Amino acid sequence: YVPALDIGEDEALTENTAVLQYVADARREAGLLPPVGSNGRYRTLQWLGYVATELHSKVFAILFTPGASDETKAAARELAKSRLQRLSHHLQGREFLTDSFSIADCYLLAVLNWFEYAGLDIKAWPVLEAYRARLRGRPSVIQAMAAEQPLLHAY
Repeated sequence: YVPALDIGEDEALTENTAVLQYVADARREAGLLPPVGSNGRYRTLQWLGYVATELHSKVFAILFTPGASDETKAAARELAKSRLQRLSHHLQGREFLTDSFSIADCYLLAVLNWFEYAGLDIKAWPVLEAYRARLRGRPSVIQAMAAEQPLLHAY
């Protein structure tokens, strides 16, 4: 139910924030996470945490919980409004969450791709819709999403 990565130890590395940092650090030349000690790194981690806690955990996890009541799901959708408004405001006039494409953008794109499955209308958030469309057009994202499609249909 959470991402897991075999890093050659007895136990897999789990949790999005740890797995994404591990992947970024393993391929530093990709520039997905600025170096330790830089403000860019901490801003990236700030947005990574925001996506994990304010969107994934507090909104989408509830919307995807089997058996969650309609009232609980309505409350999650209501909570989403302020979270998405903050995100939309931050992304207004920006290409990425930070100064460059990062693991935080990767994670946010995954979450934004859940809108339709969660019964949310991304058109209500034009800035987020445009951001998602831009990221979906990146060659690396096209490649990753194409590789993911057979896995999605396997479940």
